Amino acid sequence: MVIVTISWQLGVDGERVGALLGERLGVPVVDGEVVDAVMEALRTGRADAADMERFVPTWSANLAVSLLATAGMPAARADVIRAECAHTAVETVIREAAKHSCVIMGRGGFAILADHPGASHVRLTAPAAWRAARLAACECLPVEQAERRIESDDRNRAAFVRHYYHRRIDDPANFHLLLAAERFRPDELVEVIATAATHGVAAQAVPAPVAVSRSA
Repeated sequence: MVIVTISWQLGVDGERVGALLGERLGVPVVDGEVVDAVMEALRTGRADAADMERFVPTWSANLAVSLLATAGMPAARADVIRAECAHTAVETVIREAAKHSCVIMGRGGFAILADHPGASHVRLTAPAAWRAARLAACECLPVEQAERRIESDDRNRAAFVRHYYHRRIDDPANFHLLLAAERFRPDELVEVIATAATHGVAAQAVPAPVAVSRSA
């Protein structure tokens, strides 16, 4: 059984790498069905479900909600309750998918399956400036706007992992394979990941991160 979780930063084309990896390994890619599960759990539309699966209540919001609930205003807990419901749906889909070979895209999969003996956890990163330039070119954005989006997305992803799993997303100990995405084409990244996953490089009893880069 081959299971690969992919964590990536905005701007490195993680979605494409995941899709190509699924094709390369001949296994399903777990992505859109997660949103479907959140839609069903919350009885809402796709856009709202996509927002809620990534929603992270702030510390101040949790405190305010707790105080308001104590004061007899339980409706104030709605967003927090919906976020927890969405998170439960996400975890359920990922754990069920991990009963078979698959590629799991984002959503803290590396943390959910941290103790899974057959899972390989991969992280794709690149310098913020490189990612911003690439995002600006791909979406026809001013570079300054792309930089703000990169910064915001990095912050939100870190907060998500910290809130739900009490981990740091930039901690190499969470991953078996770290790849410098700016130095490889997507198909090259796929070959590195596929080789590692199928030959057991990442399936160590205790994760030993391997950072891979290529000289310019």
